Parts: sequence; C-alpha cells; structure tokens
Amino acid sequence: MDSLCAVVLLSHKYQMDRLLAQAISHLTEYYTDDFDTWTKPDRQTCLKPERIDAITAVSIAKITDTPSILPMAFLDLCFVGSAVLDGRPCGDAHYRNMLDLPDMKRLFDGKAAVLEHTSKAIRRIFAPDKSEDCAATYRCQRGMDIVSSPWQW
Repeated sequence: MDSLCAVVLLSHKYQMDRLLAQAISHLTEYYTDDFDTWTKPDRQTCLKPERIDAITAVSIAKITDTPSILPMAFLDLCFVGSAVLDGRPCGDAHYRNMLDLPDMKRLFDGKAAVLEHTSKAIRRIFAPDKSEDCAATYRCQRGMDIVSSPWQW
C-alpha cells in the first residue's frame, strides 16, 4: 500500500494523469463500489491491503476526489477497533497516516448504523412466530419484543 500511495501522491502532484488513473484503478478494484463484488469470497485483486490500510485509502480518495472508494474503506475500518486511533504507520514508521476528526465521526456513526441494522436483521431472522393461540396479538408481540430484543441479553 505504501508504494501505491507514493505513486498516487507523486502522479497527482506532477499531473501525470495516466499513471494516476492506473494507480486509482488498482485502488478502486479493491475498494469497489459494488457490494456484490466486495462480498465474493473468491475475489482476486492485485492489491491485498490489511484493514488498517483503509486509512490510506480514505486519504487517497479525498486527495484525488474519488469518493467511490470511501464506503468499502470505511466498512473495512469498522473492523479495526481502537487501532484506528493510532493511525497507520507509513514508510519509516515516524509518520502515521491518520483519519481527521470528521472522518472519525463518520466511521463511528457508520459503525453504529451497521450494528443497528445488523441487530435488526438478526432479530427478524430469529424472531419467533406469533402463536395462533394468542388472544391479544398486540400483547403477545410486545412480549416477544422484550424477550427477543438484542439489548436485553
């Protein structure tokens, strides 16, 4: 990822458009805007970044105005945990690529939204069916909501 980042930064600075386009294509191949492609288990790309490398991808996306990289980069960062606060070491490790405060807020808000939607999906999958013997459906449903709520465990 360091090499790709260097190519992007230099080609962007010196307006080497063809080289920049090629570097960005490698990045967008991995951080695709197609979720179905992203989730394929046998997907092959020339880039094999670690999840923390998504910090660099976010920086590159902002520098080069390539917002299509951002959703999957932020999704990758959702799984990094508190290491995202330490940033990503670059080069000789004296420099660390960090997310800025607005990007940190997007990451934390996005992770909360992902967790909320995931919890709702799990609840819909595993929610018990209503009993045909229930005389007051609204009471039975309310009881199931309390029992099956993921926040009550």
